[in-house]
Amino acid sequence: MSEPKCIAAGDSVSWSRSLTDYPADIWTLHYSLFNAVASHNFSTTAEGLDHKVDLDSPTTEAWSVGRYDWTAYVTNLDGDRKVVDTGVITINPDPAAGEPYDGRSHAHKMLDAVEAALENKATAQQLDMIRGTFNDRTIEMQPERLITLRDKYRSEVAAEDRLAAINKGKRIPRGTKVRFTR
Repeated sequence: MSEPKCIAAGDSVSWSRSLTDYPADIWTLHYSLFNAVASHNFSTTAEGLDHKVDLDSPTTEAWSVGRYDWTAYVTNLDGDRKVVDTGVITINPDPAAGEPYDGRSHAHKMLDAVEAALENKATAQQLDMIRGTFNDRTIEMQPERLITLRDKYRSEVAAEDRLAAINKGKRIPRGTKVRFTR
């Protein structure tokens, strides 16, 4: 197993990495997770020539929810360091905590707000999302602009949904093919 794409805060998680050029009997694999508000660092243990990650619940429970970039790097006793991989992981809320959390993406939140505004059902918070204040001027959205934004965010949400389905191993139906004949 390799690095997970997402985990829930408070979950125990483990995986192994085989690095032929950097065997665990000579090199130690380290991970750094970071975003704008938090960072987390941990090291692996040797399992034969493989590098084993074991994170317990108390460790991940303290992690803030959000998207993190990660870097994996190896070090040896001579002080050499090499970056071996990078990626992205999402830390989801702890389901046992029962705290409210809006896990929708920005595109999904905006799509919901724009559609509610077009239906005259938007909350004050949704209206604030689609209205902007710049240099003490409030920018109001005209229906034509809202329709353009709706189409833009529909496309973004559809792309996110396709990617999420692919990441879960689901097959994505191909688009309908059209043939024009004379």
